[in-house]
Amino acid sequence: NEDSILSIPQFVIHGDFVVFTTYKSSGEELWIADLRDPSLTAQLVPRQPDTQGTIRIMKAIGSRIYFIENHPSEQRLVWLDTAEITAGLNDVVPGPGQITGRIRSLEEGDDFAYLQVDHSDGSRRLIFLEDAPDGGAKAVPIESNITSPILEGRKLLFFKWDETFGTELREFDPETGQLNLFDLTPGRISTHARVLATSGSRVLLSFLNSQDPQDYLQWVDLSDPDYTREPVPINMYGRPDVEAATLIGSRLYFWADDGIIGSELRWIDAYDTSNTVHTVTDLSEGVTSSRVQSP
Repeated sequence: NEDSILSIPQFVIHGDFVVFTTYKSSGEELWIADLRDPSLTAQLVPRQPDTQGTIRIMKAIGSRIYFIENHPSEQRLVWLDTAEITAGLNDVVPGPGQITGRIRSLEEGDDFAYLQVDHSDGSRRLIFLEDAPDGGAKAVPIESNITSPILEGRKLLFFKWDETFGTELREFDPETGQLNLFDLTPGRISTHARVLATSGSRVLLSFLNSQDPQDYLQWVDLSDPDYTREPVPINMYGRPDVEAATLIGSRLYFWADDGIIGSELRWIDAYDTSNTVHTVTDLSEGVTSSRVQSP
């Protein structure tokens, strides 16, 4: 007929339920079915009458499934309780339009997720979602975009700018709801770095120095009051490609040029403060650099 299903663009299994969207000539619909039901009859999830935007299945936490509704001028964060399907979609924070704007996923664990929301009025918030009676949302205001996010257990580490300290390392603790500051470069001077890995309270940072062709690595122990120690450079010819660095065990692998055999795959012991560089192998013999693309 004229309103037959044209496609099923999304299909997700969460516990005993399967959630999917259908696209018809009349628009997109959200459906859910209980896999324990022998008939496997799907139910149409009620949505607000004025909701015309598309929907993206984002994350399942506990009995809730979170979605992002896409509208022409904004996105809206909503959730569905699989125990009360007939209640339909709900705002994550009670009240109309509480979490709307441009929504960006940051990091997630098995039972939690972090988002950044850029509101239409220019403000931003960091959102932490978990399985909690009120929809499981904690929010803190942030002045600028979050960069280099990485999980430290359930905590989130990232770099962010503000007028007082510049761009510095921050840590959000969902247990306390506090946003902690680690001023690696004291004062208003920004720290240009990237979080590569975490190990307990230790954070492996790559410092970028625009005045020096070398990159600098440093383990920072956030539990140590004297965490602002001098970083140790990676002694290479030119700038190592730390953006493509991968930590496996205690070894940090990256591409770098030593001026002798060209750009090859190297590694350092991330716990060795001397940052001695080792070469995995000379894939292209001589001064010819290797070019390998990950699958």
